[in-house]
Amino acid sequence: MAFTGTKQYVASDDLMNTVNIAVTLQKPLLVKGEPGTGKTMLAQAVAEALGKQLIIWNVKSTTKAQDGLYVYDVVQRLYDSQFGNHGVDEIARYIKLGKLGEAFRSEEQVVLLIDEIDKADLEFPNDLLWELDQMEFYIPETQETVRARQRPIVIITSNAEKELPDAFLRRCVFHYIEFPDQAQMEQIIHVHFGDLEERLIRQALAAFYWLRQLSVQADGTEKVLDLEGTVQDTCGNAGTLQVRYKNPRKNTVKVLLLMDSGGSMEYYAGLCSMLFQAATKSNHFKELHTYYFHNCIYDQLHETPRLLDEGVPTEWLFRNYDASYKVIIVGDAAMSPYELRGRHYNWRRGDYGPSGLEWLERLRKQYPYLIWLNPEPMPARLDFWSQTHYQLGELFHMYALSAEGLERGMRRLMVRR
Repeated sequence: MAFTGTKQYVASDDLMNTVNIAVTLQKPLLVKGEPGTGKTMLAQAVAEALGKQLIIWNVKSTTKAQDGLYVYDVVQRLYDSQFGNHGVDEIARYIKLGKLGEAFRSEEQVVLLIDEIDKADLEFPNDLLWELDQMEFYIPETQETVRARQRPIVIITSNAEKELPDAFLRRCVFHYIEFPDQAQMEQIIHVHFGDLEERLIRQALAAFYWLRQLSVQADGTEKVLDLEGTVQDTCGNAGTLQVRYKNPRKNTVKVLLLMDSGGSMEYYAGLCSMLFQAATKSNHFKELHTYYFHNCIYDQLHETPRLLDEGVPTEWLFRNYDASYKVIIVGDAAMSPYELRGRHYNWRRGDYGPSGLEWLERLRKQYPYLIWLNPEPMPARLDFWSQTHYQLGELFHMYALSAEGLERGMRRLMVRR
């Protein structure tokens, strides 16, 4: 049976072909790609599509290859011998198979995921060469050889934190999962969100890819020394020093995202929030903090789009997020004029506080890198219900949540007011 993806996992043709080649050749599949591109989910999708059990070996910095084969519990055996427990001479009782051992012992073929292999030390991949080649290992304590009853489908993921040994790489089928293009991302959205209005999808995708571009451009001027490249260039230049720089591995962009939720914005909040969070998981921001409000920002913001949590004081935001944060407000600016200009009644304290306009002016003064993204176009004429849209459009740099608007907004966000 060939792998063709699943209902919940959208795979490219190249990825499906590579999986099927690895299964046919009975070789481990090594998968790399940006965080959040579905490397771990691939193993789950393969197991589901082929009707196989999935065994997951999560690798940590302290993981040794031996841990995946078996563990001999010497401490438990010593404890049992002290208290005269029956069967202490049966060493096999104290042998516990690791994830690789479980896969070998399975009566049916399984999918074995070795997740984030690059977290372990440099010798870890080499220590697994024999076992992955021969599909067997020896337990000296019991003088037993554990052989795979059914050769497992092995999928190995890496975030490229360390280079893997060449000998190990030669034994794998390799695939790099490219970040989804806009067409594939649209497929993914339809899988997880069902039928959505095409205009909303286009706006959300435009925002998402704009955020990825923003993080690259924001750090474009900050470079770090490329030591290896400097050595190579210097050697190639007859010993004359040639200094080479490169972009830093980690992004330094910090974003504060404030989203209108509920009412007319209910339609946009969930999808936009998911896409913005996905940009962070892909390591395109050092930080992304998301808060929600309804219609206008007052003395409280919320941490969930349903606005049912206790909330966070807006003053707390001012104290904890300094002026280096790039602030993006997403909202339609549609509200009663009184909601914007009238003094706001605090139900908890039972008194009136500053108006929404006063809070927004404080926000504008605190953060020099600030834009407003609006999913609704500027009304054609000024009337009672459109006056807040016009007024906030004059107070902030407001852009449409569209490809053109986002491009203009990105350029503005790169410079101080």
